[in-house]
Amino acid sequence: MNLQQAFFDSNAFTPIIFVLSPGTDPIGDLIQLAEKMSSKQNLIFKSLGQGQAENANQTLKKAMKEGKWVLFQNCHLAPNW
Repeated sequence: MNLQQAFFDSNAFTPIIFVLSPGTDPIGDLIQLAEKMSSKQNLIFKSLGQGQAENANQTLKKAMKEGKWVLFQNCHLAPNW
């Protein structure tokens, strides 16, 4: 996957969604891209799980307003979200 091209194809309303298989982890590539784009300070990591839905919603809304990137992890733990 060309993460940089995926980034250019995305926007605040067209996110990039990673469906991972065991042993894969795009975080390193994402951090490298953020550094390359001088946006590492705009990268937010949020782990989902029990009771995190409201926090995730607030993080997403704020990030969209401020033009930040959010990587939600463990989305399988919050299927309703």
